[in-house]
Amino acid sequence: LNRRLAVEITAEDYEYMLCVMPPIYGKNCFAMGEIYTHSAANEPIYYWASKHDRRYFCLLGTQAEAEQEFARTLISKAHDTLIQQLIDREDIDSKATAALERVLKICQTTSVILAPITASPKELTKNSPPIVWTKPLTPCGPDSDPKIKLHGTVEINGMSFHAEAYEVCYSTDGENQQIGKQDEDETYLGEICSIVQGAAETIVIANREYVLAIIPGQR
Repeated sequence: LNRRLAVEITAEDYEYMLCVMPPIYGKNCFAMGEIYTHSAANEPIYYWASKHDRRYFCLLGTQAEAEQEFARTLISKAHDTLIQQLIDREDIDSKATAALERVLKICQTTSVILAPITASPKELTKNSPPIVWTKPLTPCGPDSDPKIKLHGTVEINGMSFHAEAYEVCYSTDGENQQIGKQDEDETYLGEICSIVQGAAETIVIANREYVLAIIPGQR
């Protein structure tokens, strides 16, 4: 684990960190009770954990570093800078600039739980190839309810990928298990849940909840 760099962990890892020893609580996070080392300024360094919505993160650092990384804001500092750069551009018309200014103000004054982004705007541009939707998500499920599965295509750096969305619901037995509404033989939901080691993150489309997957085509 790199110092001061938050990484995503599983719910099981989070529970282990919470229960293995009495935790040390900080703002929006907690540390495992056993100290790891000290910084050059003799500050104690711990493994810190934080839950953001249904995602879990861990960071090795001081309490101040953890609390800064896990601050619950609507916008990261990197995206704040990126939006401000767009506002300052002279080639964007006044209506778009005004809209960006309103969005930025809302983001800076609203507090919600979102995972922060640690990359700089330059790194985000360099390491984020352009994504273009070449076919919108279109219902392709069974005749009884075609919208339980959606299919589209995207281009990433000029290469075509399948985009599939699988509608999900949750068990009512107290386990809150994520369940695909379509037969798993017809989707990749089982494989996705195995990869993320639990329930997958979802998006809402037309008031229906989906797990979205971007899948490479055959070479």
